[in-house]
Amino acid sequence: MPENLNPCPICQTAFDPEKVPGGICPRCLMMGGADDEMHAAAQPASEWVPPTVPELQAMLPAYEILEMIGRGGMGAVFKARQPTLDRIVAIKVLPVLRDEMGVGFVDRFKNEARLMARMNHPPAPLIALGLTVREAEVLLWIAQGKSNGEIGLIISAAENTVKKHVQHIFEKLGLDSRNAATVLALEKLSCGGEGRRA
Repeated sequence: MPENLNPCPICQTAFDPEKVPGGICPRCLMMGGADDEMHAAAQPASEWVPPTVPELQAMLPAYEILEMIGRGGMGAVFKARQPTLDRIVAIKVLPVLRDEMGVGFVDRFKNEARLMARMNHPPAPLIALGLTVREAEVLLWIAQGKSNGEIGLIISAAENTVKKHVQHIFEKLGLDSRNAATVLALEKLSCGGEGRRA
């Protein structure tokens, strides 16, 4: 195994820890840190119960798992701290992938993961729209379908503060809905900032 690769402690797949923080390979990270035997024994997606904070902490020791901030059709989102970069992050945990979930589920998650992978730094394409760094960050989370309350938890701001940021975003960009904001953000992010301006 090349020197820069480590074996995943769960599945033994080689991965570059510089590119994938968290201490496990991307596949296991996306699958919530469980091995295939755990996946097979898990409940159907309709009855899926996300891991508790202590369970997720045990799966992802490189992070400080703070709390679950939401759950929905795509899985559960946890607020965590990444000590190596001294930043707050959101970690999405998916339910077990079952045939009845379909290819669309996997495709939607992969698309979201690709977009989010570009966000290691402030969302420059969104800042280029004339937004502040904080407004761009809020717009990024709007594009991920988060409510003002969820965004507040993620960025450690009061819900009313987030509401003000959303109002400013709509005013600056001439938008009238979260859906319009999402479309614009995804266009800008998918084109690396070269997408059309609303």
